[in-house]
Amino acid sequence: MKKIIIFLFLFLIVFFVVGEKIAIFDDIFKPSIFQIKGDDLYVVDGYTIKIFSMKDFNFITQFGKKGEGPGEFKYKPRIMVFQDKVFVSFIDKIIFFTRRLKFIEEKVSPRNSVLYKVKENYLSREFSFDRKKGIGSTQMKLLDPEFNEIKEMTTIDNKRRSNSRLGSGKRNLEVIQKRKRVMTDGDYIYSFDTNKEFCIEIYDHKGEKINTIVKDVEKIKVTKEFKENYLKEMREDNKESWEYMKKRCNFIFPKYFPDISFIHGDNKKLYVATYKTVNSRIELLVLDFKGKILKTTFIPTRDFFIIHNDKFYYFIDNEDEEVWELHAVDL
Repeated sequence: MKKIIIFLFLFLIVFFVVGEKIAIFDDIFKPSIFQIKGDDLYVVDGYTIKIFSMKDFNFITQFGKKGEGPGEFKYKPRIMVFQDKVFVSFIDKIIFFTRRLKFIEEKVSPRNSVLYKVKENYLSREFSFDRKKGIGSTQMKLLDPEFNEIKEMTTIDNKRRSNSRLGSGKRNLEVIQKRKRVMTDGDYIYSFDTNKEFCIEIYDHKGEKINTIVKDVEKIKVTKEFKENYLKEMREDNKESWEYMKKRCNFIFPKYFPDISFIHGDNKKLYVATYKTVNSRIELLVLDFKGKILKTTFIPTRDFFIIHNDKFYYFIDNEDEEVWELHAVDL
């Protein structure tokens, strides 16, 4: 009887954690980023920032278009929405707006860097390239409001693939890249390294370490089906260059997936996705900052989503109806 109850519980988790369609947008065309703050939904649509009401999903206002003049963006904006302002970043520049996208101020940021706001400080992603070695790197630094360095968080080697040539003249291409990752939710900083086992470091906005979370999780083997699907998608997405790629590259798959696929922080909780899937749904661990697993659930996608107030929101491109749909899953 106990086994039956457990089976039914797992069945309900896997098969009934589905996304409810909560809105349809026919005035969103090329979304890339979205955030929810209070009753507002912010969407970066191409070069334009748009705001919609989360109460009725009606359009409120927008700012920006492609260009280099007043009210225009040369590059697609990255946004972070805070209680009293909207932070917009580009490489070498940041802009502050009110919550209704009225201009406040613009600042030149350190060269070759993109900034992310962490309370009053900044997390800087600074790019560099060694021409002699032919290798790029990214330095993650914590900066104060005047862009002075508080702490270097890590240096990430951007070398994507092995340059070792095979006898056939091919190059090895690592399909699943393993590297260090550092990110922020605007309040805290999170760091993990997919070269290592499940290990997440949490820092406050001053760069002081709060905790290191280490977990023993199930190793997920890279299956033959995954390899075949990956190569199939590569072939379909690169129809014109596929034959050339196939001749030039040797696709290298690891034996096992990394322990962590992605992490997301919200309201002093960590949402950690692994590579475990059940019926095409992805395992998501919900942890507190002490490392206690509060819940294990499954989500429908790794693409174009946010987690806000224990809800998983994601957009779906309904190509038949030519609209974008916003879906939500209770976590």
